[in-house]
Amino acid sequence: MKASHGKWAVKGGIFQVEGKDPAMHASYIEDETKTWDNYTVEARVRPAKAGNTRWAGIVFRAQEDLHEYYVYYLNTPNNTTEFWMHKKGKWDTRQSFVKKGNKDTNNPAQGGIKIAQDKWHDMKVVCNGSKFKFYFDGKLQVEFEDKTYKTGGVGVWSWAGPASFDNLKVTGDVVAAVDPEKKLAATWGSLKTIR
Repeated sequence: MKASHGKWAVKGGIFQVEGKDPAMHASYIEDETKTWDNYTVEARVRPAKAGNTRWAGIVFRAQEDLHEYYVYYLNTPNNTTEFWMHKKGKWDTRQSFVKKGNKDTNNPAQGGIKIAQDKWHDMKVVCNGSKFKFYFDGKLQVEFEDKTYKTGGVGVWSWAGPASFDNLKVTGDVVAAVDPEKKLAATWGSLKTIR
């Protein structure tokens, strides 16, 4: 496991991050995950009200360089879900895929969803080649395609505020889950792969 920014710990069996840094994330990337391509990653995500977390979500197709990954996250103030690609350079070097006028507005959520702080939300990304499906609380939000990162690991993410994560799971060509008894940041990398 590689972690960037923030203070990562397990509290009450829940994986949490504290801090106000940009792009705080913990990515699981080891030799076997470098080749992960077609999979579904899902997790329960809870943006914290204390600290006023506005953005939190899940990382997928994470590369060895900590700056390179896709992220699907909750935009709490705007009640949308968004998809971005982070790239080499700095922690805030990222690319949007959708523009409205001169504003970035990546894949807004459909159907008037409500994202609440201090409430658990289910997030899921289905990766099939270069095509992705994004789900929020069990509902498909949007489908998108990008060919930049073809394989890579998974993780969790928060921007400039504390957040909690639980039930991280990967299924598909690989099957992995975090052992609820071993959710320490130091042992999070002990995900077991079952082929």
